[in-house]
Amino acid sequence: MIVQGQDLPIHLGSLILATKAVAAYFADDVRPGDVMFHNDPAYDGSHIADWCMYKPVFVDDELLFWTVSKGHMADSGGPAPGSYNPEAREIFAEGLRIPPIKLHDAGRERSDVLNLLLTNTRTRRNQAGDLRAQLGAVNVGEAHLQALVRKYGREEVRACVEKLLALAEAQMRCRIADLPDGSFRGARFVEDLGHGLGDQEIAVEVTIDGDRLRVGLDAPRQIPFYTNSYRANTTSAVYLGLIMFLQPAAPFNEGMYRPVEIDYGPPG
Repeated sequence: MIVQGQDLPIHLGSLILATKAVAAYFADDVRPGDVMFHNDPAYDGSHIADWCMYKPVFVDDELLFWTVSKGHMADSGGPAPGSYNPEAREIFAEGLRIPPIKLHDAGRERSDVLNLLLTNTRTRRNQAGDLRAQLGAVNVGEAHLQALVRKYGREEVRACVEKLLALAEAQMRCRIADLPDGSFRGARFVEDLGHGLGDQEIAVEVTIDGDRLRVGLDAPRQIPFYTNSYRANTTSAVYLGLIMFLQPAAPFNEGMYRPVEIDYGPPG
């Protein structure tokens, strides 16, 4: 992630993992004009209400970047309008689960797939407009990136990207190194949402060793309700906490997180 905006960081941090998951899923089946899509937390989405659009950016048939847009939709299907179902006991009761798919295949819109998505929502007209807005966003990003490469050359752009990532990493390491070495622990309760499970305690241990920082999470087993947090969402929350506490200087990008290790605990 080369640039992270200062708004909705819980979305932006999770896109690091989500984009890599989508790129890995399609592997060698990525061509100019493709547009990918997904919302599935099992593929490092944040939650089902967040629909994500991805476009690979090619210059002279070489894949150089991905542009990404994430939008929280008014409805994602399922039994509850707005797709916040407090009675959901499994992910299938939350809404339409979309694994990585293609909305555009080599520049051709998959109208059948688009119709499938829109048919499963209550706000079809608005949703169609939101998807067009997302497509406009990734297309504008693609055009600007291609123009940048044509103006300066791909090697210079690549070098600048590496410098930006390295600068963010160095500044984060400086902020961590200013803290005292050692391990520090805290815990908070997540209130029972009325399902009779009682309050759930989530603990964290932060270990600082020079210019590196490790976050160890200790949480209860997953519960049969929709308040579980998948890996990408959890990662993004940890990153957000670190940014708020450490206040690193710009640029904000994936380089900030190179000195950070997260131990999520055992799966589930």
